[in-house]
Amino acid sequence: MEHLLDCSSFQSAEASITRAFSLSSRALKRQLTASLPDEYDIGPQLLLRLEQSNAHKPFDACVCFHLTRRTADSRFDDGLLPTNTVAGRLWAQLEQLAGKQLTPNQWRQARQTIESHTNHNAYLYRTKISQRNGGPFGLVIKPNIYYPNGKPQYHFFHEPETITDICRFIEDQYQINLLPLYQAKTVPCIVTFLFRQPCDYCTAAALEFLREQYLKPDQMSSVSAAIDAKGIAIPPDDIIQIEDIDESDLMPR
Repeated sequence: MEHLLDCSSFQSAEASITRAFSLSSRALKRQLTASLPDEYDIGPQLLLRLEQSNAHKPFDACVCFHLTRRTADSRFDDGLLPTNTVAGRLWAQLEQLAGKQLTPNQWRQARQTIESHTNHNAYLYRTKISQRNGGPFGLVIKPNIYYPNGKPQYHFFHEPETITDICRFIEDQYQINLLPLYQAKTVPCIVTFLFRQPCDYCTAAALEFLREQYLKPDQMSSVSAAIDAKGIAIPPDDIIQIEDIDESDLMPR
């Protein structure tokens, strides 16, 4: 059985850490809530404290959460891919959604023009696509996806940023808004996957999350932790679950 860091909930995060450091829940709480010499970089300080005082079994992988939208027939059969790898698919998907609003020649021209245009959205698009080591991305702490009332945070599921850049560029050039079409044809979802790159950062984030929950159990966590696979695709076998989100549950920005 793989040794996983799983922050799907407070309970799973606590169980992961107690197993890794061979601690009881009470002992872990005592070590994590003790005073720290510095109010900054709390997670790394907690990790150093535990490593210095306890035997530590490294994690084989971290359970992470990729937030996106998908079409009904998409099951991520190719896994999760870096941003620059999926660019062609995004253009093809939007072209299909647009139908006859733009001609094939206009689509080719738009894709060529966005590579050099001074438009702000074109610049944002090029920044993402040119990052050869960019993505896939994921969150480490799943409870942070939700508001205290249990509703998912809308801004996580509006649409992928690269889709936004393309659609706004198209709107600027041709006065056609494709974002409502994209949102109507897709559903928000959480893709749970295994991140297998060494990541003390993830462990430190989990420790800071647990400390916050021990000290302020009624408050929403402020720990913001995300991973970047830096151009290494997440294979299909490492996708654990695809969880669709009811659009009506999303709270508007």
